Amino acid sequence: MGIIFVPFFIGVAFLFVDAGKRWAWWLSGLGLAIIIVEIFSRIRFVMEVKTTHLLLILVTIAAGAGFLFRAYRTDKK
Repeated sequence: MGIIFVPFFIGVAFLFVDAGKRWAWWLSGLGLAIIIVEIFSRIRFVMEVKTTHLLLILVTIAAGAGFLFRAYRTDKK
């Protein structure tokens, strides 16, 4: 479990030495991505909801996100 933190710690350590090293930024980013993927892979969702209700919830969330993106796009023009 602790081995997933090694790339992140090495990258951060070399960023403190010299923040201009691109490979240290990449290593830190890769380490952080690995940590995030590991956290999400351990999550177990338990939902007791009907499939039709779940689809209705997901459709309304997607519609709301679509409206937000459309409003943001027209606002920027």
